[in-house]
Amino acid sequence: MKLVLNILGLAASLMLSFISSGMGTALYRVSRVRMRIHADRGDGRAAIVLRVLERLDAMVTAILINNNIAAYAGTYFLTVQLVGWRVPHSELVTTAVITPLFFVLTESLPKQLAYNNADTFTTMLI
Repeated sequence: MKLVLNILGLAASLMLSFISSGMGTALYRVSRVRMRIHADRGDGRAAIVLRVLERLDAMVTAILINNNIAAYAGTYFLTVQLVGWRVPHSELVTTAVITPLFFVLTESLPKQLAYNNADTFTTMLI
């Protein structure tokens, strides 16, 4: 049971970090003009995006905090599982596994996707 909970916790933290990283990039790249056009045509999501963009600094702060919490949580779940399995030097193994995992899956990939599809990414996640 602990294994399932730790895997679910790690997966949830990876997903949360993926969304956070992508959203941060997308908010800087989103076209305000397109969002205004969509909002004027009745798109509620575009209207929300425009309201979020009015307080971009607060949103980016929240995204960064969220991303850090997700990274700490993912590290915690993996470390707890490795300690439970009595893996020698669990903290070093966690660092060796989590660092590239988070860098590729939750930093590089979502930022590239959001950079290339900012309008879609933003309206989909808001």
